[in-house]
Amino acid sequence: PRFSSLVNVTLHLDLPGSDFLPPERCAHVLAIVQETLANIVRHARARHITVAASRPGERLHLTIQDDGIGIPVNLIQGHGLRNMRDRAALLHGQLVVEKMEKGTSVTLDIPWKVE
Repeated sequence: PRFSSLVNVTLHLDLPGSDFLPPERCAHVLAIVQETLANIVRHARARHITVAASRPGERLHLTIQDDGIGIPVNLIQGHGLRNMRDRAALLHGQLVVEKMEKGTSVTLDIPWKVE
């Protein structure tokens, strides 16, 4: 199914301009971002999304927050959320999904590189 949504997206990017995330890691991060945004459009009824990415030390810290209805207390984890958590584990990091006062926050924290 196709969704049509008018959502304001704000980006806060504080990433290096020359030391890029390795391509195989980047693909997993982008898949997590895509699934998060798709979930927001499908379920959250959000009007605004903030995407923030930074590199504190040798880590990538990514947070996506929306101002929607929040995740239900009795949420049954579907394939999308499970896949996002699996990708975070493959990246040797963690994914945290939290209900906020208004909306939901998805945070990914991973090492920039894995030796």
